[in-house]
Amino acid sequence: VPVVVAAAPLAYGVRLEPSHLTVAHYPADAAPAGAYASIDALLNQSGGAPVVLSPMAAKEPLLPAKLSGPGARPTLAAAIGDGMRAY
Repeated sequence: VPVVVAAAPLAYGVRLEPSHLTVAHYPADAAPAGAYASIDALLNQSGGAPVVLSPMAAKEPLLPAKLSGPGARPTLAAAIGDGMRAY
């Protein structure tokens, strides 16, 4: 069955785009519960593309528990680089 996976490592706060994703084929009994079957189903949710809430490795299946709701924005903390501060 088709399963949407990360094409490359994904960091916290990344808004998903088609270039971040690819489809892998899993045996039906090995596909993770809740996995997305197509890139369109993941990106074209009402409200827009989700944001990564937990770092993911390349080829890791994208699951709802590691993504924000549709159209969510990353927090300010995701935009601040190492060695920087915000106030």
